[in-house]
Order: sequence, then structure tokens, then C-alpha cells
Amino acid sequence: MSSQRAGKTRTESKAGYVRTSKGDKFVGGAAVARLNAVRKGRGNRILRPGEKQRSEQVVPHGLSPFERFFAGLLKGEASDFLKPDTLSTWKAICDRLRLPFPQGPLKHYYDDQKQHFSYRASLIMEESRYAISQGLREMQRWSSGGANEPKPPTRRCRQTRYQQRKNSTPSNTMILSLTGVEARERNDHCTLTFLKEVGGPFTPNEVQSLRQGTIFACVSENLSSTVSNSVLGCILASSRETMIKTRSFTVMVFKPVSKSQESIWRLTPIASLLTEQRKFDACMGSNAGKIPFLLPLLGGKKPTHIKFSEQENGEMLSVKVEQDESCEVNLCSQGDMEEAGFLLPTLNRTQEKAAATFLNSQPNTITLIQGPPGTGKTTLLVNIICQYLVDSISSNKARCLMVCAPTNKAVSVLCTRFLGTLQGRGELPCNILLVGDDDKLLDDEQSRNGRGRDTSTLRSIFLYTWIKTVLDSLSSIQGFVARPTSNQREQQRILNLTKQLVKKLRQSLSQFPQDMGIALDRVIKLLGDGIVGGTITQKEALDNIGALVQEIEDWKPDLIWQDLLSSAHIIFCTLASSGAGILKRSVGQVDDLIVDEAAASCEPEMYIPFHFMPQRLLAVGDPKQLPATVMSQIAADRGLGKSLHERLMYDAAYPHIMLDVQYRMKPEISHFPSKHFYSGKLADGPNVVR
Repeated sequence: MSSQRAGKTRTESKAGYVRTSKGDKFVGGAAVARLNAVRKGRGNRILRPGEKQRSEQVVPHGLSPFERFFAGLLKGEASDFLKPDTLSTWKAICDRLRLPFPQGPLKHYYDDQKQHFSYRASLIMEESRYAISQGLREMQRWSSGGANEPKPPTRRCRQTRYQQRKNSTPSNTMILSLTGVEARERNDHCTLTFLKEVGGPFTPNEVQSLRQGTIFACVSENLSSTVSNSVLGCILASSRETMIKTRSFTVMVFKPVSKSQESIWRLTPIASLLTEQRKFDACMGSNAGKIPFLLPLLGGKKPTHIKFSEQENGEMLSVKVEQDESCEVNLCSQGDMEEAGFLLPTLNRTQEKAAATFLNSQPNTITLIQGPPGTGKTTLLVNIICQYLVDSISSNKARCLMVCAPTNKAVSVLCTRFLGTLQGRGELPCNILLVGDDDKLLDDEQSRNGRGRDTSTLRSIFLYTWIKTVLDSLSSIQGFVARPTSNQREQQRILNLTKQLVKKLRQSLSQFPQDMGIALDRVIKLLGDGIVGGTITQKEALDNIGALVQEIEDWKPDLIWQDLLSSAHIIFCTLASSGAGILKRSVGQVDDLIVDEAAASCEPEMYIPFHFMPQRLLAVGDPKQLPATVMSQIAADRGLGKSLHERLMYDAAYPHIMLDVQYRMKPEISHFPSKHFYSGKLADGPNVVR
């Protein structure tokens, strides 16, 4: 057979010979078809049966980041999460999302930035798998134990069908009606709409589980409440107020559910994975490789290359770039800060150096500060925020600073301390906002024995209560104008309240209505001239206030919230809350980012606010203290619990500043941690040395 004839046989016949390095090899028709498809680019490789089954489980690229995360978790069977071989379940999840499977602990540095983020995304999926498996095991324990428990005594009164179902389900299980099924074949999932028709409104325990990203085990009423009969799904984005008002919500599942199954279902909350989803999105999002300080973030070396500059005679002069280890302290004096309206405690020398290091740092840099217990980390951060704010106001810079922490407690404490520096003034120097869950940020301490800090100031800057506080202020002004008193102190308080309200509205709303400003100015004139005998009558003032109240009540909250966020100068929030949809839609670029308790958060959690593209990062924490909480031992062993702060300090030898004066412990106590954890560098403050 000639070579020309052989070539024609290979391309046209169903079977023939393929020339290899070891000689001609006979191949069948299927192999020839695969080779021709690859060569000519007419399609993908023909898959074998096992490969075809695995490819059907792969999550399509057309999904949103939210859908992609939950599709990777929930596309399998619910019983897979209870298999003894947890590694195989985790690997199957990684395969669906095309993620690499970590065989060992994470490296402190990867040459490929894609590996740096994708390996951490794989560990997030393992942590999520563990959370779902724990919730399903709890559900399984209840279902197996409930059958052995003695039956409750019978009653003569006949129980309703709803009561019978409720007695056979866990206390946190909801009995709901499936009212709608919408299949989305293109995105390979469907949405189920559930309605609570009987049993009254949602209970407080049920309301707590009505959060975006909560995983539910959904079981039809004609099946037993077992894991094998469960369809796992997650709540889609919707406001909790809407769900409570309509007594319905939508769940996304990745299993086919026919409309003929519209009946009574039992829904049991399994786990809340919204934070894990935001971590995953931070690692796999399109902005992961565009972070301004990406090089120091990955642990790369600082530039010490040769920079060339041209002299006047045309010759090239080489200058070696050296890292300046010294820091010129350039902070506002105590008097300047008091003149600006801030009452700040005095910083020690190390705190001043730490503050100046960040405030004078160049763009695309990370500043690390290690704060042992009692060394004044919160005092330092409050001082930095105030210095930053004064510099922005004095230089007329339109900058936005985001202040984060891993816990609601840390955020509320830091925000309260910052507001306490305003010397008791009711007005704020700029637009300052607090974003997060109100039941966690505002009611956490007051829920304990009915005592706690006064959160009225926090509510005035909290995003979701901002409109209500404005209405409350107008109500106080309206009440005084309607029933004036001769008390000069009370009249002055209402006058100051009105002026503060005008300033708050003008500096917070980019589209401040002109008629609203005119109406408030008329009220201020009335209070200044006196309600009796003034140029503005009492009736005119009341009419103006009533019109203002009606106008504000007609505001659309979403539009006002977006306006507030787009013009914010300082935003306080948790790391997880920084990934909220309203922040992503409203806040443009954040100029700088401060993270408190940075060593207590895992590295992917630190990445969540990076999608705002901050130019500089200040991370304050102490790797010697408690690390981030990781529930999965497999993920912990592979390095998910290691914080960015710890990796840069110890693995990458990144320069940092340690606060070296403690003001909390007696010398007899501080000697031990100073010697064994901080190389004897921790000194005692004058308040503890007596």
C-alpha cells in the first residue's frame, strides 16, 4: 500500500492504521472518529461511559457565582454527605466545579496565582461539605431517635392534620405548601416556591433560618423524613421582611421536581453557608487576580531591581531601590485633633510609628501590625480612622475607608469607640455607615439580661435603620413644636437636633431635595426666633414637618440605601457582610481597607472585601492568639485555618510592627506571655507598674 493510499484510508475509512513512533498501529472506527474530530475541530472528544457520567455532573459555566457554589455542593445525592469516605465526596464536589484537589497542606507561595486561589476555594468546599454533613446527621439522629420515643398520651379531642404533622417533625422543621415549580433547564436547576398557609406567621426560630444561603432538607409529606428522601436546596436572595410579610420564600434545588408534586412539604434547616459562598466567590471571582497589592498578598518579594534615570547629559544613572525601614512620624497633633472635634487618647511611640506607617504608606501595599493582648489595638485603630478622616476633610479628598472585622462584636466595639471620640457631639463630620445584621450588631449585648450598651448612636448610622432614625428625629421636633415649653434647655436641644438633622441629610444624600432643605430651614428659624411672636407661625412649621414626614415615608428604601453607600466616607462592616449584594451594587472603589482581628479570620474570608479594589490594606491582629474557627479537620490539616496575617508574618517573612507596651496585666502576669510568646519584647505600661 502506497503512502498516498494509506493516508486516504486513515481519513476516509471507518478503520485503518495510525502511524506512531513504534510503527503503524491499527485503530477502530470510534478511535478514528475521535481523532478526526479533534484534528478538524468539529467537536469535543467522544466520552467513554464513565467519563460521560462524570461530565453530566460538571457545573455549567453559565451560572452566577451564587448558583455555581451551591450547584457544586447540592448536585449529588443528600446521602453522599453521610458516606464514610469523606474524601471521595469532597473530590466529587471539586470535580463538578473543576477545582484542583489538594493532596496535602497548602504552600505558602505559588508561582501561579490561579493555584493560590483555587486551592483555597477547594478547602472552602470541604468546610461547606462538613457543615452540611453535620446538619444531616443531626436530622438523622432525630428521625431515628424519634421513632423509639414513647408516644404522647392520646387526647379525646381530635387533632388537626397540621398538628399531627407537627408532632412528627423536629422543632425547627416548617410545614409548608409547595405552590410553584419553575424549571430552568438551561441553568440545570429549578426553583420551588413554598407558602405557609396554616399555623400562623413564621415563628422567631423560623425567621432566623430565613436567610439567603440557608440549606434546607425538603421532604414531601408522603415520604418519611430521612436523608435519602430529602432534596437539598438553598434560599435565594430576598429580603427577610418580604418573606415574613408574604409568608413565602423560594428554594433553589438541583433535582427534578414535577409540578404534580405540589403538596405539603417538610423543610428542615441544615446549615447556613452564605459566608462560605462569599469566600468562594472571593477566591474564584473575576477580580481575584486584579487586587492592587497582589504581589505582597501572594508572598512575593519586594522590588529591589535597578531603576534607571536619565541625566541632563543623556547618560543613564542606575539607582538601586532600597526598602526604607525608618518611618517619619507625620501625624496631626493632639491640639489639631481636638480642634477638628476629636478627643483622642495619647499614643505611645510604637503606636505612633504604626499609625504613621499606614497613613504614609504608598499605594499597592500591605501594612501588618501585631498587637499582643492589652497593647491598645482598638485605641490605635480609632486614632488611625480619625487621622484619616481629618486628612480627607482638610485636603478635600473624596476618599472611602472600609473598616472590617471577622465578628459583629469586634465591629460594634470599634464603631462605638470611634463615635465616642466626637466629644459628645450629636453631629457627624461626614457620612459614616454601619452595615450588617441588626439583630447581631445592635441587639447582641442588650439581649443579655436586658442590659448592655446604648445602641441609639449605632442605630443612627446603621444602614437599615437610617430612615427610621430620621423619622424619629422629625417626630421629636414635631412634638415639641406642637406642645412647646418654656424650658430653654429643651428648646435648645430641639434646635440643635434640627440643625444636626439638616447637616446629616445634606452630607449623606447626593440628591438632597431642595424643598426639604427649605422646610427644615423654616423650622430652624421658628425655633431660633421663638414659637410665639416669630416670623414663622406654629401652623406653618407643623405643616412643613408633616410634609417632610410624608415625603420620607414615601421613599424607596433600596434607592436611599444605595445613595447612602455611594456617598459614604467610612463604612463599618464584618468581612462577610462586605460581600452583600447591596454593597457590591452601590459602593464603587474603596480607597483603603482596615481589618481588625485579622489573625482570627481565615485567609479566604479576608479576600471578601478585596473586590472593592482597595489601594492599601492595614491588617491588625495577633497570630499568637486564637486562630480562625474551622470545623472540618480535613480542611484545618490542609491549612484553611491559617490567616493571611500569619502566612505573611511567618512564612513570607513580611515586615511588621509589634505593639510592645501592654496596659492590661500586672507585671507578675505579663512576664510569662512576654517571655514565652513575644521573645521578652513586651513591656508594661505605667498604669500597671506601681
